Amino acid sequence: YSVLPDVFSLNALFAACILFIYLDPGPLRRYRYLLPLIFSIGLTHHLTLIFLMPVVLHVLWTERRDRRVWIGLGSGIVFFVGMYSSLMLFHPEAFWSWGNVVSFEAMVLHFLRTDYGTFKLVGTKETGSIIQNLSRLGLETVTCFAPVLLTGIVALALRFKKSIKWTVVDYLLSLSIVFYVIVFFGLSNINLIGFRLESLDRFFIFFQVLACFWLGRQFALVQFSRIVYAAIACVAIAGGAQSIGQTLSAQYLSQ
Repeated sequence: YSVLPDVFSLNALFAACILFIYLDPGPLRRYRYLLPLIFSIGLTHHLTLIFLMPVVLHVLWTERRDRRVWIGLGSGIVFFVGMYSSLMLFHPEAFWSWGNVVSFEAMVLHFLRTDYGTFKLVGTKETGSIIQNLSRLGLETVTCFAPVLLTGIVALALRFKKSIKWTVVDYLLSLSIVFYVIVFFGLSNINLIGFRLESLDRFFIFFQVLACFWLGRQFALVQFSRIVYAAIACVAIAGGAQSIGQTLSAQYLSQ
């Protein structure tokens, strides 16, 4: 299942749910106690969610007096173990099953990705290049999100101009992004040739979701007028539509 696009989309949804609640200063803040639960369930789906650990730890600390957050953590651990253990029930010996998860030991080894190499992206002798990985990440992100990046840079400049201080939330979200970029792509031992390009491109989605939330926070803090926010939304939607159109056109022409 790891080669299907919906896997990475669902991982993006889990990340978006966590950040949407974490960054919201309003009504959604009261649901922070759910973040350990959402994080644990999401982790059974895709391990890259581990890079949001700083955010979850911050919630556990700041909400430590709320027993609901610990209930959420306990429930999350139960869900994590239970859902991961369910791998042993779904035809683990079938050809299309990822790994041969027929015992608790095999489940632990599966979680550690020993078949791929615990600190590798693919289980081959490929070495890859972090420079090439990050160059492609930058190129794909700029190509797909140029309007959002441009307006985000403007918002960031205004934040510095207005001397809006950086908080723990800003630092931890930035840490999660930098941690993912340096650690994950540094360990991505994959040569960018042929279908390997698509194998790596899927992992850009998680970074781009985190980056959009980071930029969105800049928009929220500088407090533009409603007209400006509407204009930003229109530019972002238009840019996204153009990106989708280009992708579909390229796929159509390649057929």
